[in-house]
Amino acid sequence: MKKILPKDFIKNVIVEIGRIEWNRETITRIVLSFLLLIGLVEPFIAPSKAQAAEAYVMYVPDRMTAASDPTGSICINRNSTMGTGTSSVTITFPSSYTIDTTLANWALNTTSTNIPGGTTQWPTTTSGNATAASNSTKAVTWTTGDLTSATTTYCLHFTATGGVSRSGSAANNLTGTIATNILTPGNQFAVSLVGQGADQIIVTATVSATFSFSLSASTSAFSTNLPTSGSPATSIYPIAMTISTNAANGWTSWVKDANANGLTSALSGDHICFNYPSTCTAYVNSSGNVVTISSIPGYGLSAAAGSGSPTIAAPYAGSSTAFGVLNNGQFEQLSSMTGPVSGAVTNLTFGAEASATNKAAPDYTDTVTVIAAGQF
Repeated sequence: MKKILPKDFIKNVIVEIGRIEWNRETITRIVLSFLLLIGLVEPFIAPSKAQAAEAYVMYVPDRMTAASDPTGSICINRNSTMGTGTSSVTITFPSSYTIDTTLANWALNTTSTNIPGGTTQWPTTTSGNATAASNSTKAVTWTTGDLTSATTTYCLHFTATGGVSRSGSAANNLTGTIATNILTPGNQFAVSLVGQGADQIIVTATVSATFSFSLSASTSAFSTNLPTSGSPATSIYPIAMTISTNAANGWTSWVKDANANGLTSALSGDHICFNYPSTCTAYVNSSGNVVTISSIPGYGLSAAAGSGSPTIAAPYAGSSTAFGVLNNGQFEQLSSMTGPVSGAVTNLTFGAEASATNKAAPDYTDTVTVIAAGQF
């Protein structure tokens, strides 16, 4: 096959053009063919033009239920197609709505938290009533400020009261329009109405009751052998009762003695208590239960508030030298609080002093039971 050089191709084209019989019909065909070719290739070679963003509207009701009034927000983003100059806005509700024509029943408010999040309060628009309301057209109009930005979604909130209602039954695709004095005839919107409560989620939860109780030790020894005069001997260290609870009304603790005669010795058969050697002093439910030990025989319990500041019951609100008589007949109130707490501490200290006639023995002992309960 013979190879055709570019100069030969051009020469051949010129020869063929020379053979054309030029007349009106031929020229017309060539022009039409050329225009058709331009139309086919122009979309591919011409620079594209950006399409202007359209203005959009929203009607955002405060509630979606059919039984609720249509109180809500009107929102517009004018984008680049809607110019400035807005001075009024009109919402035309779906045809099934009943519109109260009392203008005062269509009130604007400018509380920014009433409009949807992510939107901006409509500029220079103050609280006020509607300027027009018609049940026949379902349209309500307010005076507004201008929409200054083309990229911001502006909203205004209105409250509908009086004889205004929705369709009364659940339905989808209920249409209306939102227009302004320059956005005419306005943009259509659609709204859905649902049954009573169907626009709300009721969240329920349970908090389990909690209560914890602990004693820092289960034994308590005295710091020295019991004296027979002067100040009493006390526990080497206080026993910390710690309580945590979420009981709404707090908690209460009680204490009970195992022995009727206080500290008792199996080896000697003797005992140590207030009023020794006569009948031991009985518990009384008052501050009078606290006895100061100073050169007298006695044995008792003193409670003090620690972390959380629990209230100490008067019969055991003692000191380093004054102690409450323990009761072996029943549990007596020791300390309490009136609300939930984490880590409330009651410090328990025992104090004792022997009589000069108490028999010597290494086994004087007593068992004290402490209990507590939450007040749920």
